Amino acid sequence: MEPLWRAVTGGSFPGPPVITQDGRAYVASNDRYLYAYSPGGELLWRYDLRAKPTGRACVTPDGLVIVERSDGTLVAVNPAAKTVWSRRQGNAPACAANGVIYRVEDENRLLAISARGSVMWRVEVGASVVTGPVVVGQTVVIAHAGGLSAWNRSGGELWRVSLPGTATSIGASLDGTIHVGLVEGGIVDIFAGEVIAHRQAGTDAVTAVVVDEVAGTVYALSAGGFLFAAEGVETADADAAATPAALRVWADDTEGSAGKVAAVVARNAGGIFMLMTSGEIRELESADAETRRLVPAPAVVGGRRHPATFAIGRDGRAVVAGPGWTVSAVRAGRPGGGWSHARAGAHGRAVLAGPPTVAHASHASQRGASEEIDRIYLSRLLSSGDASDRRRALDDIAARLDEGGLAGSYRRVVEYLLAFVSENAVAGRGPAERMRAVRMLAEIGDYGVRDELVRIARSSNDRSIRIAVLQSVQHMPVDDEGRTARMIHTVLRQEARRGADSRLGRAGIDAIKGYVSYRGSVEDADLGAAIGVLATAGFPPEIRREVAGLAAELY
Repeated sequence: MEPLWRAVTGGSFPGPPVITQDGRAYVASNDRYLYAYSPGGELLWRYDLRAKPTGRACVTPDGLVIVERSDGTLVAVNPAAKTVWSRRQGNAPACAANGVIYRVEDENRLLAISARGSVMWRVEVGASVVTGPVVVGQTVVIAHAGGLSAWNRSGGELWRVSLPGTATSIGASLDGTIHVGLVEGGIVDIFAGEVIAHRQAGTDAVTAVVVDEVAGTVYALSAGGFLFAAEGVETADADAAATPAALRVWADDTEGSAGKVAAVVARNAGGIFMLMTSGEIRELESADAETRRLVPAPAVVGGRRHPATFAIGRDGRAVVAGPGWTVSAVRAGRPGGGWSHARAGAHGRAVLAGPPTVAHASHASQRGASEEIDRIYLSRLLSSGDASDRRRALDDIAARLDEGGLAGSYRRVVEYLLAFVSENAVAGRGPAERMRAVRMLAEIGDYGVRDELVRIARSSNDRSIRIAVLQSVQHMPVDDEGRTARMIHTVLRQEARRGADSRLGRAGIDAIKGYVSYRGSVEDADLGAAIGVLATAGFPPEIRREVAGLAAELY
């Protein structure tokens, strides 16, 4: 089976990809870049992390990608590949449904950070944290030396329990039951601060705990590559912790050719997805059922040094980050419905998708009403004949870009800004306003927006707009087909005929530098021709001198 798409980065992957509501896939690589791919596999952009990532990432409802670097810095990147904020000291970020990010600082303090990067509160845990935080509804759960504790949204401790071992991973059921995997093997179930069961899953450490939210089955993946399954616990047992019950083995490396389980993901549409050591992806309906699908994965699973990881999107696509520095996508399961959300899960890694519950549907209707009000607000201000109204709208969009808050209004903002830029000056819209709109479109970083800006630059008669697009190339993901390079050449050639000046020359040099910085090469013939245009006598001497130095540096 051929993959839907495949891409090669510049390094291995310390953690799994993250798939967002709109189908984008983010993956952090040891080449120190965060990569963003469209649902079709096109590279939208790559963001320079400036240090290796640890692999622990999550996505907020507003679309901020939170990545932890190996130097202890947490970086928030918006959908336009722009740094919103960064904060040192801590680990294991987890994103809540309300946009708050939780992390651990100096191994024994729990922090709550707003989407803008400010610390809302910090509390002393009282012990060294070993895993978490994990967001379970309105509660934040962390495992520390000797036990597990839960905290509310204000930083107040709700409860604390002792564990019969050292925690490795945390999962949760819809009813609030928390399932903790142990180094010693097995799962401990906790409800409302009380241990209600302890179930053994072999002797190997449990590396992941996932829950089929529809069937209520809890799965434990062992370090040896076995998947264990157990039905949900309904009653408390006072002696549960002292008398663990064995979990039945579901996957065994002696059965079939799939081998052992390398990674496992659950989603709330039902079903468990497993990446096998043979490179296949299996989808499981229940603990007693045969695998529903057996899909050859598009990448060979690696060994202990560089294991493969994966995530499942709402449309049933599996995005696999494997050895060989390869990111691939394959159709692995059935679509999970028209509704989805990013879910923190253990270590903020799991991405779940599926149909809404009643509470989710209510929240969705409120969000829909809010988005309609927002649509009316933006459209009226941007189309207003009053310059102060238009400035307010552009200021609002700029603030959303800075804060990573475009997720809910992304398509609408792009549509309005493109209309604002594409039309001739209407209702008093001046060149400065429209140039500002071009720069914001470029900052969004989307491949579709890039193509529209390239088209506008080649067809527009407005020099200010064409220069603005040239100036914005450094913010845009350039294409592999050479459309961006042809645009740079065309605009410079046509505008030079109309009268070259320092402003045009400076915009052309910035565009060439931005293009080369993104592509890492100057192989395009159009780019060389654009450099030739800037070297002609029509441009001021200082531009010709600078472009000569640039050409010597590039070639």
